[in-house]
Amino acid sequence: MCSATDYKTKSIGGMCILLQLWAWERCPTLAPKRTPSHIENTPLGHRWLRRGNQHIDNDDVKVFRRKFDIMKRHEFVWEPYPSTVMSFLPPVCLVGSLAWYAVVPLICFQVIEWHQPDRVLRQFGMQQPVPESPSQPLNIHGITLKGKHDENWGQLFAPMIQQWNNRHAFRVDAYPRQEGLLSFNSDYMVWYRRKTKMFVDPENAKTATLGEVAEALQYMVYPQGRKTCTFDDLVPYV
Repeated sequence: MCSATDYKTKSIGGMCILLQLWAWERCPTLAPKRTPSHIENTPLGHRWLRRGNQHIDNDDVKVFRRKFDIMKRHEFVWEPYPSTVMSFLPPVCLVGSLAWYAVVPLICFQVIEWHQPDRVLRQFGMQQPVPESPSQPLNIHGITLKGKHDENWGQLFAPMIQQWNNRHAFRVDAYPRQEGLLSFNSDYMVWYRRKTKMFVDPENAKTATLGEVAEALQYMVYPQGRKTCTFDDLVPYV
């Protein structure tokens, strides 16, 4: 996904089906209308491959951009693998569970990409602090096999291999659970709005903002909302 995130890139390759399944599981408004049930002892994504599943109604890019822009916070599934889903997975899907919470390099021949669960803790049901800068060292990113017939890869990647072998020491599972939605003025949300592009299409900004205000007011009525949100959360909209 490195090159695919460049706005000048016109196409992507690789296992795009995994990206599609990721989006369908976490963004119900982007998925087919009827979500099939999970079959016991199969990977979660397998449920979308069965015959008779509905397809999306529209493949217009503008339609999907609008869906992203007007998506409300409760319409994103932050924790797609709760205990109920985990109990249905086959053993092969749980073999690497030790590394799920570990900040470690993933090594495949000369390719090294860093696995950084510390930047997506809400996926594991934990509170997300403001993350540190990405850990991908520039000196090992984009290494090719060209002209390296005599390269000692074990020596070159020794620090990364050692960190992988000691992955249990790099786990980030000590954060408290996230209860309810994040406050609009939480440290993470303030950082997020400063770093991100809020809207794919600026024309959707007004509609999305009105939806966020309505969602915030509705959430503040509930007990959990009264604990985490105040009217100060509405000030940025004024």
